[in-house]
Amino acid sequence: KDLLLASTLPLIGGLITSVLSIPKSLRKTRVTSYFSTVILALSLLLIIKCYHFTPSTSKLMGSTVIMDKLSYIVLLASTLLGFIVAIYSISYMSHDTGIEKYDSLLLLLIGGINGIAIAGDIISLYLFYEIIV
Repeated sequence: KDLLLASTLPLIGGLITSVLSIPKSLRKTRVTSYFSTVILALSLLLIIKCYHFTPSTSKLMGSTVIMDKLSYIVLLASTLLGFIVAIYSISYMSHDTGIEKYDSLLLLLIGGINGIAIAGDIISLYLFYEIIV
């Protein structure tokens, strides 16, 4: 259950970041960059916490979700890499405009990769692949 939450947390964070409009007074404070870093850190902590889990297959809203050791490794690697990219992006993207779009797209990308890792049927695999593309 925690692995499912950890894999969908970046998707939820990406949707929240893309829907909420940040006032111009807060755009220079990098709120979305810190928010995306915190979301990825929480997801990474949940994944690390679930190191000893039993592999399972479950149904979620009509699609199959597979949690096995390979899914765990892909979830850990993609979220760790996304967390490192989010930290590096805080300083690297500090002078760019449209950082809110970048942060929401980064979270959606990591969420899509995590979704592909746990997809158990072709429909959900295609759905998460379309989120990435």
